[in-house]
Amino acid sequence: MIEVPGPAAPRTGHGFAEVARRHGDFALVGAGAVLGLDAAGVCRHARLVIFGAGDSPHLARAADALLGERPSAARLGEIGRATAGEIDARGDLHATPEYRRRVAAGLAARALGHAARAGGGGVTDRPGLATHDVRRDRERRRAPGARDPAPAPGRPAARGVGPHREHLGCEHGACGACTVLVDGEPTRSCLVFAVQVDGCRVDTVEGLAGDGPGLHPLQRPSRPPRAPVRLSARPAS
Repeated sequence: MIEVPGPAAPRTGHGFAEVARRHGDFALVGAGAVLGLDAAGVCRHARLVIFGAGDSPHLARAADALLGERPSAARLGEIGRATAGEIDARGDLHATPEYRRRVAAGLAARALGHAARAGGGGVTDRPGLATHDVRRDRERRRAPGARDPAPAPGRPAARGVGPHREHLGCEHGACGACTVLVDGEPTRSCLVFAVQVDGCRVDTVEGLAGDGPGLHPLQRPSRPPRAPVRLSARPAS
């Protein structure tokens, strides 16, 4: 026997997408997808898993709706939103359940899109994460001579908005160098994305003194100023 004719095996592609605060950190949310497409680009096999959003990985039932269809960016977006509705997301210091579900919808669509293209599908427009414009109202009440504070916590939001004194240190929320006030509550800005504080009031150390004439205790030096040093010529010996 030389060969046995049979139906062509589906072309398989995989995709992976995640959101983490830093490269190498545990993902806040992630998605992995595998799609099998036939020669006509019709989906014959679909698996989608969401991880990081709940206590265990979630096998999305919504991906079954792709069977018998040609994947498109619009359709993958619908599958992503349906998948987000299935997730029993948890909230913690790093993200709220609502945030994780919203990000999961975009990541699911992105992972499915990668899988479809890797399998030879005709998805030309790339589905991706939803974007959100953050209102950048800067706090104007600050001590005389203080610089403009950043409008929102975190390094991405601080870029391009003027100088500010808070900065990233350990990037684990332990050292406190990045502390700002979000609606009056101390917050480690290295653990918060700018979109999470959209609409909130964010105060940096520059705004602590308000409109008063003096400085807030946190704006004062940690030690008394040194006495001026007088320079004088040494007498010739």
